[in-house]
Amino acid sequence: MSENSFKANGEVLELRGHHLGVLQDIHEVTRKEFFRRLSEDPCAEGGVPRKSWVPYVTSPEDPFMKVGYDDLRQVLANPTRVVRLTSDKPDFICEVCPFKRKPNCPDNRPTGYAAFGIPNSSIDDSTIASRFGLEVEVNYTTQEIIRALGLEAHYPLS
Repeated sequence: MSENSFKANGEVLELRGHHLGVLQDIHEVTRKEFFRRLSEDPCAEGGVPRKSWVPYVTSPEDPFMKVGYDDLRQVLANPTRVVRLTSDKPDFICEVCPFKRKPNCPDNRPTGYAAFGIPNSSIDDSTIASRFGLEVEVNYTTQEIIRALGLEAHYPLS
């Protein structure tokens, strides 16, 4: 992963609390499945998307796929990386969010979990972090986050 792939504060990677759920699930799906989740309406009836449905991505080559899938998997692969959970400000994932490309999307739009079809209008960064026993505006190693997310079997720790 290139250091230019995300916004880093020195050696500390900033990650919004609401991205923890995606981080927890990202190891379980292939890139193809992740693209499907971002491009298909999870509430389509009979295979017909809702009229209001707007996919996150329309191409597997979208920059959001690289950051949202490839870079997040690499974050998990580095147990000593320092990650600061943040709240209410865009992180490296938010910066490439396809919805940010639209003029009516404010920077702090709560878009986490869209890949997994989970409504999120009432979910915030602090709430998600606390579900895993973590706090926002605190630094953790990836190893500590892996433990909090229950991923030890997938990412062996020292």
